[in-house]
Amino acid sequence: MTHRDHNREETGGVEALLSASSAGDSAARGRLIELLYDELRVLARRHRWRWGDAGAPGTTSIVHEVYVNLSGRHPAQWSDKSDFFRFASVVMRNLLVDQARALSRLKRNSSNATATPQRGNFEEILSLNDALDRLAQTDPRSVRVVEHRFFGGLTVEETATAMDLSPATVKRSWDAARAWLYVDLHGEEPLA
Repeated sequence: MTHRDHNREETGGVEALLSASSAGDSAARGRLIELLYDELRVLARRHRWRWGDAGAPGTTSIVHEVYVNLSGRHPAQWSDKSDFFRFASVVMRNLLVDQARALSRLKRNSSNATATPQRGNFEEILSLNDALDRLAQTDPRSVRVVEHRFFGGLTVEETATAMDLSPATVKRSWDAARAWLYVDLHGEEPLA
């Protein structure tokens, strides 16, 4: 079997597992995680890098949290692998936001400055999350583009396929979201 044949077989297997998992098959869900584990770890590392080095859960803990969410009360529906990774990325984002909130409360309530992280960017994570929530009120499509591109690490073309949009529409939404977020977070227009 050639490398190309193996990749085609794995892709077909992932699609079948996504379908079975979406239908509620917990064994398929477990096999899906096994097949995509290395890619989930790369995504989790990317999220941890954005977090900084203080207080972030470990990569394995983040991937475990994705698995717990996949095993939730009702099956999630994924149209394809990129949709699955967007879901996983949102779970990771939510985990890090929850951790940032906990650290923020700890910092606010602690009388001992050494008990809270001195480094890291949990305030920035909370600010970005709040800004995305505000953007979602007026432009939910752009937020989904950000979830695919920034959190999911997908290319413009992969995002276009996942969202059933043209690459030009994805690029416009991506550029508009980035400009909007910059203004919202910094209170000034981005430099041209």
